[in-house]
Amino acid sequence: MRLQKGQRWQCESRYCGCEFEVLASSEVECGINPRCSCGSTMKRISVVPQVKPGEVATAAAMERRKAANSSR
Repeated sequence: MRLQKGQRWQCESRYCGCEFEVLASSEVECGINPRCSCGSTMKRISVVPQVKPGEVATAAAMERRKAANSSR
């Protein structure tokens, strides 16, 4: 299991709730998920990508140009 910088992990125990963020990429032995200090396994938290307002406008403009070029 490769831990990559920026990933967030959370303890699977509902009583613990411990979380951590990876500050430096590394390799964990045996290819298993990391373990919490309480002994439970950790699961990676999915993070929804953030889109900036300028990126949305740029993507919309590119789609309009693409549509205009294909209609010619």
